[in-house]
Amino acid sequence: MAMNAKRLSEEEFLRAIVGLSLAPKTVEMVRAVLVDGKKQSEVATAHGLTKGAVSQAVTKVWDASQIPPGFERVEAVLPAVQAFQVKQWAKAAERKLNQ
Repeated sequence: MAMNAKRLSEEEFLRAIVGLSLAPKTVEMVRAVLVDGKKQSEVATAHGLTKGAVSQAVTKVWDASQIPPGFERVEAVLPAVQAFQVKQWAKAAERKLNQ
């Protein structure tokens, strides 16, 4: 089993995937990399995909795992005025995190 710099416990992994739109096969592949410590190239070969495709899925889950407690990532299509307001809230939240 290869060691990866990015690793998650099963609990961290399960928290990270909540709310993400991932196919069951994708969840299985990303778990193999982040939880089980397999190489992305090994997982890609086993599933008949490119390493880039696996990397993209791993990055999506890894990024989601880095959201601090009490925060949530959202994605929405909004009118421009509302989108502006949401972006302002996001900037304020980021400043709060960096304090």
